[in-house]
Amino acid sequence: MYIEGELCQEGGEAENVEYIDSSINDEQKNKYIVELHWSYGKEHKKLNDKSRHYTDLNLHILTYNYSEGEVVNVELEYETNLGVKTKTISGVVNEYGEALILNVFKDEMILTNGDENEED
Repeated sequence: MYIEGELCQEGGEAENVEYIDSSINDEQKNKYIVELHWSYGKEHKKLNDKSRHYTDLNLHILTYNYSEGEVVNVELEYETNLGVKTKTISGVVNEYGEALILNVFKDEMILTNGDENEED
């Protein structure tokens, strides 16, 4: 069952979140994604601003109440030269509750900031 709620991080604004109420080993566990953030390159440097480069973008998914080895899915929506596309990606949660998906857009052609206004 999907449940909507709000997540307030210390010093931050409330964010809408969805989490899954599931039953594991007869014990109720609320599972949800706490944070999503992007990094780039092999060093996984956190992206703090917009990027015009995208082929080496990595997605970090921080979870709550997911067990190591569980799969978490995220649906992305982005613009391409053919219009808006959606892509569902999956990652395996590690012992720290994080899934890391490398090079999310490696084989994609997406529009980046300014592409629509550039002249040939």
